[in-house]
Amino acid sequence: MADKLSMSGNAAAVIRDIDRLMNRDLPFASVVALTQTGRKIRDAERTEIQRAFDRPTRYTINSVYLTPATPAKPEAVVGLKADTSKGMPAVKYLAPEVSGGGRGWKRFEKALQRIGAMLPDEYAIPAAGAKLDAYGNMSRAQIIQILSYLRAFGEQGYRANATDKSRARRERVGRSANGFKTVNGVAYFVARRGHRIGARSWMHGRMQSLQSGVYAKRGIHGSDIVPVLVFVRAPGYQPRFRFFEVADQIARTAFEGELTRALAKYSRAFR
Repeated sequence: MADKLSMSGNAAAVIRDIDRLMNRDLPFASVVALTQTGRKIRDAERTEIQRAFDRPTRYTINSVYLTPATPAKPEAVVGLKADTSKGMPAVKYLAPEVSGGGRGWKRFEKALQRIGAMLPDEYAIPAAGAKLDAYGNMSRAQIIQILSYLRAFGEQGYRANATDKSRARRERVGRSANGFKTVNGVAYFVARRGHRIGARSWMHGRMQSLQSGVYAKRGIHGSDIVPVLVFVRAPGYQPRFRFFEVADQIARTAFEGELTRALAKYSRAFR
């Protein structure tokens, strides 16, 4: 009885190819397939944002990022950016749209809370006098104008890089005919329903009946009053950004095909 295994023909070459496939080609092809699948998920999520929201900004659309897989870390990550350089990070303001519930406070809301204009559990919602940009969001210029008028922020955030000259030109601080301070011809005041606002306020300390919020006052005698922001308790959101559903569907349907293509391209055993 033979006690040794002898190989003939192409058996040794086949074993080498299998070893190469399992230890080099398949791991590399998996990294490629994971990254390609992740790219498809990222692109689909960006399309989903445009479906779910009315006129989303380019910043919001591009907030979905991809971290490619590598041989050292064979996983591709698709997520929402946490960058704070442009205000509230996308991961914070999009999270309630994914899972529902309340949202975090925006930077200008925190500024209004700091000076006591807003209560700690209130949020600011644009009202009739709010100027909206092309994406339906309150304009940055008007937010700066309100915060400047109310002295609600220091030198961080919205105008940290502005010069004194540019601030003065933008704000155009003056006085109305009846002595009210104005910014660009508008006087702002904070109304708090059921609360007194001091002797120098527009109502001279009387109880207010206006809904709590920030109001703009125009006209020679300040007779034109329009709400710019109204303060509300925590707004609730219904899920409408199908982030996980989109990712799961593509991961289940795309990965196998991407792996097959990667093996066909990079593995000698599949040629």
